[in-house]
Amino acid sequence: MPKIKNHLDKKVNAYIDNLFSGISPTQQLYDLKEELVTNIKEKIADYIARGMDEEQAYKEAIISMGDLSGLVDDMRKL
Repeated sequence: MPKIKNHLDKKVNAYIDNLFSGISPTQQLYDLKEELVTNIKEKIADYIARGMDEEQAYKEAIISMGDLSGLVDDMRKL
């Protein structure tokens, strides 16, 4: 996977942290967040490789993940 810039890394991590804020930290939550961050970063890198600028690639990657509210609710129940 091509390396994406550090500020994009931080933006992706902040997005995921914000999404799951208020949920008790567990190993399962940590693993899920890591997986989501990796998926988003891979999508961003792919979009950039196709010629998108970083901001557009970030937006497209977030959109492509779809609605994650069900996932957030599931983690709240655990």
